[in-house]
Amino acid sequence: MMAGAFGIASPASSYAEVDKDFLILESFNAKQVPRVIKGNYQLARAQVSAASTFKTLLSWAALEEGLITPETRWEVGDRHVPNTPREINLHQAMYYSSNDYFITLAKKVGKEKLTAYIQKSRLFPEPIAEDWIGEEWRPVIKGGSLLTTPMKNHLFMRNLAFGKLTSSNKVKKDLFSVLEWPAEHPMVRLYGKTGVWGGAVWYNGFGVKQLHRRVITVFFKGGIERRPQAIGAFYGQWALIWSPTQNTFVE
Repeated sequence: MMAGAFGIASPASSYAEVDKDFLILESFNAKQVPRVIKGNYQLARAQVSAASTFKTLLSWAALEEGLITPETRWEVGDRHVPNTPREINLHQAMYYSSNDYFITLAKKVGKEKLTAYIQKSRLFPEPIAEDWIGEEWRPVIKGGSLLTTPMKNHLFMRNLAFGKLTSSNKVKKDLFSVLEWPAEHPMVRLYGKTGVWGGAVWYNGFGVKQLHRRVITVFFKGGIERRPQAIGAFYGQWALIWSPTQNTFVE
C-alpha cells in the first residue's frame, strides 16, 4: 500500500486501469486513514451533493432533540414510495428515501438547530452559508446548496458508526435501527443510506460481521440508473447480493 493524495491510503496498482467515475472508501476503526478499495482516488475530494445521504444527518438531529422515535409515523405521498399515500415510520422513510417525511422532520428540528448539527458533523466545509436551505424547505432533503466530498461523507458515517457523534447509547441504537438494511446472513448486519442528485450516486454505510465493524462509502458519478450498482457494490463488500425485491424488509 502507498499513501494516496488527500490523506487516504490507496492501492499501489495503476489508476489507468480503473473506472474514473467511481470510488469505494473503507475504514475499520475511527482513527485509521481511510483506504481506497476500488476506483479513482481523485474523487475523494470531489465537490458534490450529499443527496439523500443527508437524511442520515436529519434523522440524527431529530433523534438527539427527542422530536421523533423510530416508530413515529407521518403520512407521505411520494410516488416512489410503494402504496402511497399512507403513513410510514422513520425506518421506512429512510429505506424508501421519502422526501415528504424528511421535509416534515426538518421543519420540526428547525433551521437554527440543523445548522448547529451540520457544524458538529463536519460533513460540509465551513463556514456554512446562512441561506443554505434557500427560500423553500424542499432542498433540505439533500443539504440545500451545501456540497460535501466522498471523504467528508465517509468520515461523517464513520463517526456515527463508532459512536463519536451521538450523545447516548439510546440515540445511537435508534439511529442504527432506522439505517438498517436486509442482510440474508445470520452473522452480518448492514446499515446505510443511498442518495442520487446532481450527478452524485451514493451508498454510505457500514456493516457489522462477528462484532467487527467496517465503514464503506460507495460513490459513483452518474444518475439514478447507477443506484443499483452503488447498492450492489456495498453489499458485495460482505459477499452478499442485493436485489430490489428485498423492499419487504420494512413493511
